[in-house]
Amino acid sequence: MRSEEELGRVDFLVREDFSRLSAREFMNPRFRQSLARYDVARTNRDRFRALSDILPAPNELQGLELSQMGEYQVRDDLKAQMQGALLVFKSGLGSAADLAFHGFDTHENHDLRHEELFFRVADAIGYFWDYAEELGIAERIMLVIGSDFGRTNFYNDGNGKDHWPVG
Repeated sequence: MRSEEELGRVDFLVREDFSRLSAREFMNPRFRQSLARYDVARTNRDRFRALSDILPAPNELQGLELSQMGEYQVRDDLKAQMQGALLVFKSGLGSAADLAFHGFDTHENHDLRHEELFFRVADAIGYFWDYAEELGIAERIMLVIGSDFGRTNFYNDGNGKDHWPVG
């Protein structure tokens, strides 16, 4: 483990190299962007340390849940996505996240599948707010839930619902 003095010296050298590289006139835009991202990461390393300090024990991490709904398999990692996003918010490393949960594209057996899927989403939303409260950040959160398109208001021949731009 390096001492604080050694880390300070390394920071100074890195900062000096960063300034020298950033001043180059004919730098590739992608390389310039990579340098900027590296600088942000180094500047915020205390926040990464804060994130590592609040990471739960492995047995407390949310994981992937697989379940069978008739002939369909549901892969559910929504709670894991939520836990990760909330931990990043708590650490100060992020302020927004896009989370996704799939399976609603039900061209057949619509009601059977949607009932289970909505139950899982409702359960995950409850988890989200409970965990945000536990982390002490619930009052700073705005949760927005949306869908990419609607379903028909009638059933097709397979007892499903097809894409419909009205929803």
